[in-house]
Amino acid sequence: MTAEDIENVMDDVRETLEDANQISEALGQNIGPVMDEGELLDELEQMEDAIHKEEMKALQLPQENLSTTERKEGC
Repeated sequence: MTAEDIENVMDDVRETLEDANQISEALGQNIGPVMDEGELLDELEQMEDAIHKEEMKALQLPQENLSTTERKEGC
């Protein structure tokens, strides 16, 4: 191997290391917005409350006055 061959190999190694560093940096970046766990839990609770309210509306009984019957004596 000549000195020039060794330099070429070293250049290739440097380029490979640079590529590896760039890949590592790209993988370490955030892809989307970072949300706080507390914020997510609050949002979940609000969604559950809204669902619960809708379910309760569906279960409400009519508020009509029912007629009463008179009791007969002896019953």
